[in-house]
Amino acid sequence: SFTLPEKSNIGTLLQSLHPTPAVSGLPKEEAFRCIMEQEGYDRRYYTGFLGMLDPQAETHLYVNLRCMHIGKSSLTLYAGSGLLASSTCRDEWKETEQKLRTMASIVK
Repeated sequence: SFTLPEKSNIGTLLQSLHPTPAVSGLPKEEAFRCIMEQEGYDRRYYTGFLGMLDPQAETHLYVNLRCMHIGKSSLTLYAGSGLLASSTCRDEWKETEQKLRTMASIVK
């Protein structure tokens, strides 16, 4: 939560906030470039942000870290994971599977 300066540019603000470190890591530009080169698929709705912009009043924005694409005959669930110096790939994969199980449970 913060107060914007009177002469702020909301577009510049949003560009500086997104993607957040939770989405692509740090340093931002290097991490984003690595993801684009290595990931190999379109994230679609994952990692966007949601909310109504109201420069004259309060604005509430939320980073979209879990989502679902509803197709004609299928559902595609998206959830992120992250690696820290203290984490292991196996543990992060298990955590991501748990996130997806939680999401899948609402559509069964």
